Amino acid sequence: LDRARVAGLALAGVVVPVRYGDGILTAAPFEASFYGGRLSGRVAVHTRAPVAFEGALTATGVSLDLLRGDVAPTLEVRGTASAHVDFESPTGDFADLFARGTVTVCDGDLGEIPPIATLPALFGSLSPAARKPRFHRAELEFRIEHERLTADRLVLAGPLFEMEGQGVYDFAGTVDVTLAPQFLKSLLLPGALLVPGFGDLLGLLREDPFYVVRIRGPIATATPVLDPFPFLGPRHAAPESVPVPFSATTSRRIPRWFR
Repeated sequence: LDRARVAGLALAGVVVPVRYGDGILTAAPFEASFYGGRLSGRVAVHTRAPVAFEGALTATGVSLDLLRGDVAPTLEVRGTASAHVDFESPTGDFADLFARGTVTVCDGDLGEIPPIATLPALFGSLSPAARKPRFHRAELEFRIEHERLTADRLVLAGPLFEMEGQGVYDFAGTVDVTLAPQFLKSLLLPGALLVPGFGDLLGLLREDPFYVVRIRGPIATATPVLDPFPFLGPRHAAPESVPVPFSATTSRRIPRWFR
């Protein structure tokens, strides 16, 4: 295929070998150009009861500039992204989707992504004379189940400091994220956390027992709040859950994307 759209995303130069046997429709391995990078993977659809689908996708060298221009023109974001995700649905329904994957962004400017865009304002309120942080790199380890995305590990980094966190985003549009920035070390020793060796030593002196940054609410309007002494109250960390097994009483239809 010269050009195609899947779930609203543009693909070009699509190569999709398709096979069918024993009730399983398989597209593997497929490859396509994807917003300046490459997308590859495999998908298998079980067309007999129990109906189900499974697969894996890998994207490399994706330009966030090109992606933003196609799906979110008003969002100011730059960088190069890579991602990998393994997924399955034991019923063939996307409401029962379970997925696990990683996303990495480098050489970017992520300051306009809500609610990331509000973090520099919080940092500036703590020290008005300090430079506002810009986030050039992001790492995400996630899983999707029960129609929500759980970030087991989130890293935001820039020229001044690096912060880690975790949280939950539900598909209704609300977010609950807890971040553990190292503001004090970053203010007193700007950039020191990024120095090999010395940064690892400073990283042992954790500040999150004294405060964390919590972002909660609708993703478009959620604002960060400095939460002191979080051990005195409940932490809103990402809940543990058991992966959805790949067997169940199922429906008898093929997912609409594969009809």
